[in-house]
Amino acid sequence: MLRTTMILEAIALETTGPRNLRSLIRILINDEGGATAIEYSLIVAAIAGVIIVVVLAIGTKVQGLYQQADDGFPQP
Repeated sequence: MLRTTMILEAIALETTGPRNLRSLIRILINDEGGATAIEYSLIVAAIAGVIIVVVLAIGTKVQGLYQQADDGFPQP
């Protein structure tokens, strides 16, 4: 939130001279918030992929168990 405030202040004061524009550029270059968000989204995507693979593998086995149970009952 502090960086956002600093960026907004730098934009508002941009008309007073190049010093504030340099300050804004420095803030944007040093801001690593976007990179962290991307890293977390990649981790979440990898975890989601693993969960999908595991659920599909378990689902096939569970379906086989239910089919065996169904085959054990007499057919009408």
